Amino acid sequence: MTTSVLINDITVDTELQARARMSEPVLQEYAALLMEGVNFPPVVLFDDGVKKYLADGFHRLYAAKRVGRDRIQAETHRGSKHEGFMYSLRAN
Repeated sequence: MTTSVLINDITVDTELQARARMSEPVLQEYAALLMEGVNFPPVVLFDDGVKKYLADGFHRLYAAKRVGRDRIQAETHRGSKHEGFMYSLRAN
């Protein structure tokens, strides 16, 4: 299920990012597209009951922050940080 989530409620843990690093050109492109009104697929979160771990959508999340958004569309799954990591590996 996709819902609107406060960006500040999302735990960004670099251990869950399968890519080696963020790409500045991709961030700039995504930010520009957001400013033009483009809608991206939701980010993917894993909620362990305490934290909502970002498992997929690091560039989308950072682009949303860059353009001043305080909320983002998210697909949230019940699960642990480890389950989020396993999802991240499959997604990337």
